Amino acid sequence: MSNNETQKEISLNSKKKATGTPEKISRFIGLCAYILVLISSYISSLIIIISSLALAELMVLINDKIKSSGATEAQASGQDATTNSEAEPKKNISTQEQWALCFCTIALFFIMIAINVAPFYLDTNNTETENEYKALEKAIVSSPNGTIGGHGYIDLGLSVKWGAYNIGVKSHSNQYKPSEIGEIYAWSDTTAIDRYKDKSNISESWTYKGLGDISGSPHDIARIKQGATWRMPTKAEWQELIEKCQWKKAKLYNTIGFTATGPNGNSIFLPEGIILYGDNPIIISHYWSSTPCEQDSLEAYTFSLYSDEPRIYSSSCKLGKAIRAVTD
Repeated sequence: MSNNETQKEISLNSKKKATGTPEKISRFIGLCAYILVLISSYISSLIIIISSLALAELMVLINDKIKSSGATEAQASGQDATTNSEAEPKKNISTQEQWALCFCTIALFFIMIAINVAPFYLDTNNTETENEYKALEKAIVSSPNGTIGGHGYIDLGLSVKWGAYNIGVKSHSNQYKPSEIGEIYAWSDTTAIDRYKDKSNISESWTYKGLGDISGSPHDIARIKQGATWRMPTKAEWQELIEKCQWKKAKLYNTIGFTATGPNGNSIFLPEGIILYGDNPIIISHYWSSTPCEQDSLEAYTFSLYSDEPRIYSSSCKLGKAIRAVTD
């Protein structure tokens, strides 16, 4: 895969949004930020109103002082009441100016609130994501048929048994959630990474060239992490899963993913998980196979849920992806 294709893949994934716990945290932070902005706008607007009223009142007092001084001088010089009658309209004009200033300040107050609130109501992406999530049915996932090396498997009626959850998923009270994405690995590397990025400078001893199919080999992280007969699925085994299972987009524990229901009626859940590319969260919906690409020694075959349908394509070995193990 060329650099342009890699960037295109990252860009396409960046447009998608995650659901689940990371989204809840993001939304909570966004709500807190929204409240702080709103409070700040209220306080700043209130300060402007108070300052404007104080300034208007000061202007009235100064104007009254000037008029009072003028009236005193007029009486001392023996002028008639005409001067006083001329002074009355000036007082009315000053009051009108004060009210006009108040109305302008109030209008500015509402404009500031509208500016601060508008971005939150115009975020149509969040609305679309929420609507999509609400429309999805809850995933129906089979319980493990048994365990090998302490890790659960589900028999789908295929040539191999599939793991009930991804590699690297943490145990919660001795329970493994199939909705968690687990750890992210570059192809044939045995050190988990937490970023979807070029892996070439992270491990000097890591090599991915000329290895052949790594399923069950010392370069197979599934064998290293789960032991026993666990291994990475081959391209052919992923293809079998695609062709012989019924696929359905669903949600599980506030996570969007796909259920694959085998010929015998049992189902597994493959989640789409959120990780970081730099400081930007993106969706990982790709799973490594153990099979390298015949045309390019720098790429291997990947199973993908991208574009809402399962498919297989080749991808740079340096990129981080999830892993779902199989066993014979």
